[in-house]
Amino acid sequence: MPGIGKRKQTLYIDHQPANKYATVGTEGASLDTGAPPVPPTIPAPTNLALVASLLQSAVTPSAQIAATWSNLETNDQETYRVQVATDSGFTQLVGTWSTGQNQASAVLAPLKVATTYYVRVQTIVGNSNSDWSASASATTPADTTAPAAPSGQAAAFAGIGDLVVTWSNPTSANLRDIEIKIWDSASKITLYATIYDATQRYVWTAAANLAATSGAGDPSLYVELRARSWGGVFSSIVTASATKAAPATPGSISQSWAGDTGAAGADWSISWAAQSDAAYYLLNINALGARRVYNNTYTYALDKNISDNGSADPTLSYSVIAVDGLNQSSASATGTATNAAPAAPAVTLTGGAMSLIVATITTAPAADFAAWEYVWKRDGSTVRTLESRASEQQYELSGAGDSGSHSWTVVVRQKDAFGQYSSTTTSSAVVLDALTLDFLRGGLSYSDSDGNTFTPPASGTLAALKDGTTTSGGVVYAA
Repeated sequence: MPGIGKRKQTLYIDHQPANKYATVGTEGASLDTGAPPVPPTIPAPTNLALVASLLQSAVTPSAQIAATWSNLETNDQETYRVQVATDSGFTQLVGTWSTGQNQASAVLAPLKVATTYYVRVQTIVGNSNSDWSASASATTPADTTAPAAPSGQAAAFAGIGDLVVTWSNPTSANLRDIEIKIWDSASKITLYATIYDATQRYVWTAAANLAATSGAGDPSLYVELRARSWGGVFSSIVTASATKAAPATPGSISQSWAGDTGAAGADWSISWAAQSDAAYYLLNINALGARRVYNNTYTYALDKNISDNGSADPTLSYSVIAVDGLNQSSASATGTATNAAPAAPAVTLTGGAMSLIVATITTAPAADFAAWEYVWKRDGSTVRTLESRASEQQYELSGAGDSGSHSWTVVVRQKDAFGQYSSTTTSSAVVLDALTLDFLRGGLSYSDSDGNTFTPPASGTLAALKDGTTTSGGVVYAA
């Protein structure tokens, strides 16, 4: 028996041989081949199959591809690398996925919809890779999921003729907006407009209505609504309709000549209750042609009255019509307006020194005043008729004296801008005595109440008044 520790045989199991390119033999003997061993070949996966499907329908829709393959390694230690590209040469890589051990499938996501992808697979064993498998391609589907339809839809006219469409958006994740189609009627003969909006309220203005109808305006409309997805897929249709009535007839008309007592001016003013749906009003005066009025008041100036009628017309006929933004007209509100004649003035008459008479009008002229007319009468007979301006409310008549005593009156009336006269006012009588210095110096004889007599051409004319009597006929005379 050999001694302990001598000639002991050692078996090299799982130890590296002295020659790293040798093969381990029986009992650890090394068989030197003289060349490195050939690494084992890792086969590439085969039977690559792809199935594309929609992943989600949303604002940004996405798709996925499920990939499967075969050729698992027998030692169950392999993993796989999966590459995805948008070209068959794999120069436009989208991404690279790695699997777990022994996993011969992968779900590739998220990917774009409606896009062709190319896929290949490689086996990984330790630090060694197989060749890439033959590639396969698949086209992801488009997003064809329709969103839910809008709800609570309604249509109504507002203002002068604006169509207001309201609705509630569906809660679908893929909702982009709502398609609104505006038709002439439920028969859908003429499509006026197609709009896309997601605000849940849309106003199709009266101006847009006029533009779509060549200025005619359509007060009865039919509306279709449907939801649109980001993929361009539409929901079912919901509908609404609206009809606008013509404006109401303007009422509560007020104009400045109604019951005029002379206080109104020469300009005529008219107003009426505003109609909320009126775009403008047509006002026709004396059937001379309607004019557009864009508010609910109008003033017909005297100059315009004269221009339209040839002369100032104190009696006007008129009609008022409301027109909305769709060219619908109300019934006509009609009436007349008459400018009343001015009021009669008050007048006083006084005798002045010697042969002067003064007429004074004590009332203010009317707002539409044109002139005062004076008719002077002596002893009841008209001796002078004249007119004067508004600023002349006092008129002096001189040179009224002649031989003898006379009773004077004045008849006054005022004329307005329309040529209308007030009634007349006659002043109280004023006696203008002929005993004036003019007569005294004119060679007349007289005797006064004190018995004094005077016969021209004797001197001392003034002495004839020595008794102090200087008043005659209510007139005070001075030397």
